Amino acid sequence: MEIYRFSVSYDRLALGLTAFAWALILGIAALLLFLAPSLPLLLLLAGLIVAILVLPALYAPIGYELRGGELRILRPIGAVKIPVKDVVKVKRLSLKSRFGLRLWASGGLYGYFGLFWIKDLGKCWFYATRRKDLILIETRKKRYVISPRDVEKFLGLFRL
Repeated sequence: MEIYRFSVSYDRLALGLTAFAWALILGIAALLLFLAPSLPLLLLLAGLIVAILVLPALYAPIGYELRGGELRILRPIGAVKIPVKDVVKVKRLSLKSRFGLRLWASGGLYGYFGLFWIKDLGKCWFYATRRKDLILIETRKKRYVISPRDVEKFLGLFRL
C-alpha cells in the first residue's frame, strides 16, 4: 500500500492572526498577574489560555495523507477520514465570492477550519491553512476544502 503525504503552508493572515492572538492573550495574562497575583486568577488565566489558544490548535490541519483507499486530513486530535470511494469530484477551487459565514469554524487562528457556508458552495468543511490554491473535494454527502502545499501532485493522484 502506497502512502502519499502532503504538507501544509500557512498564509500571512493565518500566521499574523495566530501570532497576534498569542501575544495578546499572553500579554493580558502577564499584566493581570502583575496587577493582582493570586491562585484563583492564575487558574482562570490558565483555563482561558487553554480554551482560546490550545484547543483550536488541536483541530487545525497539519497535513494530508492518501493511503489505503482513504484521504486523511491530519490534525493533532485525530484525522478526519474520507473514503476515496465516496469522492465524486476533486477540483481546484478559486473562491470568486469572498462572502461566507463561519458556522462553527476558525477563520485565521491556526488556519481556516471547521464548518463554513460559502455563497457559491453552500455548507462545506474547511481544513485549509491558506486562502489560495484550494482544492474542493465533493463526496456524496459533504464538501471539503483543503490546501495541500503541492496542489498539482494532489490533483494528479485523483486523475489516475
